[in-house]
Amino acid sequence: MGLFGSIAGIFKRKPVRPTRGVFGRDDRATGFESVGRFAAAQTNRLNRAHWERAHGQSINNDLAMYLATLQARCQFEYASNPQFEGVCNTLGDDVTGRDGPLLQIDSDSDKFSRVVEAAWWEVFGNPDPTQRFGGVEIMRTWVISLLLAGSYVNINSTVRRAATPITFGWRSVHPRRLVTPPQFSGDPNVAFGCRSNDDGAPLEYYIDNSRNIGPFAQLGMQFKPYPAAAVQHCYIPVEGEQLTGYPLMTSTLETAADIRDYDKLVMEAAKNAAGHAVGLQATHPELVTDPQPIATDTYPMSSGEVNVAPPGWAWQSLQATQPAAQYVEFRRERAAELGRPLHMPLLVVLLSAADANFSSAQYEGAVYLEGVRKLQGFIERRSLNKFLMQGVIAEIALRGMARIPREFEAVWTHNVPPHANIEKYVRAIETMVKLGLIAPSQASAMLGYDWDFVVSARKKCQDDLEQADLPPTPSDTDGMPLEPDEAAPQPKAKPKTRNSRVRFSFAS
Repeated sequence: MGLFGSIAGIFKRKPVRPTRGVFGRDDRATGFESVGRFAAAQTNRLNRAHWERAHGQSINNDLAMYLATLQARCQFEYASNPQFEGVCNTLGDDVTGRDGPLLQIDSDSDKFSRVVEAAWWEVFGNPDPTQRFGGVEIMRTWVISLLLAGSYVNINSTVRRAATPITFGWRSVHPRRLVTPPQFSGDPNVAFGCRSNDDGAPLEYYIDNSRNIGPFAQLGMQFKPYPAAAVQHCYIPVEGEQLTGYPLMTSTLETAADIRDYDKLVMEAAKNAAGHAVGLQATHPELVTDPQPIATDTYPMSSGEVNVAPPGWAWQSLQATQPAAQYVEFRRERAAELGRPLHMPLLVVLLSAADANFSSAQYEGAVYLEGVRKLQGFIERRSLNKFLMQGVIAEIALRGMARIPREFEAVWTHNVPPHANIEKYVRAIETMVKLGLIAPSQASAMLGYDWDFVVSARKKCQDDLEQADLPPTPSDTDGMPLEPDEAAPQPKAKPKTRNSRVRFSFAS
């Protein structure tokens, strides 16, 4: 069986299979180059160091290990880097605005609309039981918390107000207080301070209510359970089954650190060059008779006088090489990365349009405006509508302050960031009104104004001018009506405008 046995043994031998590591196919096990459909999935000695951390596990596993570190680093960079801080503050201001979102209720009951609007204005103006923050300030912290902590947390509360009997309110707590108690550390249904059922629906949240400040902040933690209906844990998911959010500025942390470190090194080099602008060089050592400059490393010089170098020495001017010729351009390219995850263009990151032309400013502004709208819509869906329905309107119904109609719409008018060319923007809106594509109320919302306020303000202005026997204010609307033309009925589909309409229906 010599020859035939050897051949049979070859066919019975198990084939050598390449092993797979956590970061891709490992070619070291076979010793030959991998051949496959996807070149980007191959691992070799040149790219192994780059892809060794690409393990492909769930984002929840990564957040469980690194969320606290990411939050701490984002907060540190926010407190230390003015450009990083400015990006966060600009987005928070643009999303929130000066007065926050304005509410208008459209229903067949004028009393219900007036009661809800007035109650919401009082609640949003004073939602915090500590009386320290208004709704605008709290909403701004929501945006910044999404950037630095990955989520924001609100807890329903009770607030006593003099102007309205509505007592609904909420307090905003930092996501770091959403912690899993130690006794539940092995419970698979409890993660990131939240107990869920088998389907993943939240049942209970655990908030650390300890009030220790300073070096004793980690001592005596007190965990208080809250039902899921009383807590809002809001974050922007990037994966299915994600249990909490990650800071939206995470991907810019290394960029922000690189810019600061680079600036520090450039500044140090520039200072050294400026501080040692002139030196002595021994051009003719055979003529040196005074070794004093060599012994002391310094030479006395008088300002405003002609200073003569010692024999054998010559003045040498040091050339400043920092900042480099490409320093500004390179730094601007890196700074643009800070705003990229937020749809924020460089001219907004730097708050300067010095190097931007008009067309690019318009396009970049439109992209940024769309990003702001999406974040406003997220806050509206996840927080404002729930506060309105589950808090304000529910309490109005319980107190019998107004009858809830079967159907009504909640219209939110959010802040509009500055436009690159406000004249062209207004003209475009005017054209849409004339074509019957939008109603004047929607046009008003696209500019960030509440329609009811615009109508009442214009009516009061006209009344005041008539009483003072003055001519009416000039108008160049080319016959643009204040109300939609009855001959051109407006579509009832949800318009893509600055305001957002939410319809609520109740069974009779």
